[in-house]
Amino acid sequence: MGRAQQPLPSPDASCLTTLNSRRLRLRWRCAARKLVHAVSPPDIGLEPGIPLRSALHTGLVTSLLLTGAACSVGVLISGSDLLELLLPGGLPLGNLVAALALACLSAAALVLTPPHGLAHWSAVAVFAACLCWLPVSIAMAGNPNLNFANGRGELWIQFSAVLVAAAWCMLVLGALLRLIAWRRPAVRD
Repeated sequence: MGRAQQPLPSPDASCLTTLNSRRLRLRWRCAARKLVHAVSPPDIGLEPGIPLRSALHTGLVTSLLLTGAACSVGVLISGSDLLELLLPGGLPLGNLVAALALACLSAAALVLTPPHGLAHWSAVAVFAACLCWLPVSIAMAGNPNLNFANGRGELWIQFSAVLVAAAWCMLVLGALLRLIAWRRPAVRD
């Protein structure tokens, strides 16, 4: 008729120890998750609704970009002989470093501005203009060394000054908007 059921083997001590240790680990993990969620709620951040990890990420990226801009400006101010090194295509390394400094500054402003607002889209426009600075400069000069003739040098200086001023203004605006967003919840209480 039916098969005879074989008795289940009795669990030995090692099997029970393994099972109990797994249960204990699961309990510790669950308790640790509950503690983490209790200590750091997900809505702590620089802006309402932005988690702390995102706020720390924004701060880290902004710091790295500003450090890159500062290092690039430092290399430019030092006047190192390496700045005259010609890259493939005849572009001096100094021109690329200047473009990098401008791009890092405007990218930091872009990271700081809150998304989906007028300030954010203005920062996007300034970032795009800063990325176009080197190609536009080469086109205005007619050479990669940026040696200007026929009065184009004055126009290029104005163009460059406007971009640097716009990048700095967007950086200050982004920092102020982040500060206001960070202070806003404290004002509501």
